Amino acid sequence: MTFKQAAILANLALLLCLAPQSLCQTPAAADEDSLRAQVLQYEQKPGREGDEQLATARLKLATFLKEKNNLGAARELTLLALAAQELLFGEGNVKSVPALMLLIRLRSEDKLDGRIYTKLENALSELANQERKQAVKYRVELAKIYIDTSQEQEAKRLWYQCTDLLRDHLAADCKDLAAQCKEVFARLSRENQWTEGQSLAEMMAQYGFEQDVLVSAANGFVVISQTQENFGEYKKAYKLALRGLKIADKYGGKQNCSYVGALRQSADLLRKLGKADKAAKQEREVERLLEKPLH
Repeated sequence: MTFKQAAILANLALLLCLAPQSLCQTPAAADEDSLRAQVLQYEQKPGREGDEQLATARLKLATFLKEKNNLGAARELTLLALAAQELLFGEGNVKSVPALMLLIRLRSEDKLDGRIYTKLENALSELANQERKQAVKYRVELAKIYIDTSQEQEAKRLWYQCTDLLRDHLAADCKDLAAQCKEVFARLSRENQWTEGQSLAEMMAQYGFEQDVLVSAANGFVVISQTQENFGEYKKAYKLALRGLKIADKYGGKQNCSYVGALRQSADLLRKLGKADKAAKQEREVERLLEKPLH
């Protein structure tokens, strides 16, 4: 019996176990039927293309079943999909990232085999060369899983990897954003504020890796400014807000959401620094800019 024949038999048995028990189907049941039908369809398609499409269909069904809390069935389908993808493309290939990530999301109380994490991180390194933002998204999500499983230093390592990737794609006058980010991560980790560190990583992934990297760098400076503000470091936070303001103006102009956000942050900090007159002037500028549409 070939690998594919064995996989088909195993999947048929699994799908039979998942068969609906009633003809009165809910929309969710109908969605599940549609996904199972796709799996069965691609099982009949020969060749490499059919194998790849079958793996993708299994992952879609596994993701659906995970949301329905049918974790055992989801895990079995994910393992089948991963095995097929590794046979097709080799271990640690970028195409296996969704399956590896889903398998880790489906982790049981016992820790997964460490090789799964190694495979995923190798694949993410390759993905970073092709799709930077997606690689960062997965790394930040994996960092959260590390925190949830008491592997905080591994999470910090991933935060730093994301920061390095950000630095590599910034203009020369923005590259210090990465150093500012690492400084905050270091302090949060020293103080065991891992949840706060993860929140910052998620915000940086959102603001630092948009298509317009230069304008979004301004958002990154504002996020770091807000974190320093939370530490009570108002002077340092104000300087960071000014950096965001300068970069937003240079690369996006004053009628830009990033500029207005940085200006608001600057005004808030001026008030905390006891400079109410300057703060009021900036607040009036914010109101004036908001009279017209922002871009």
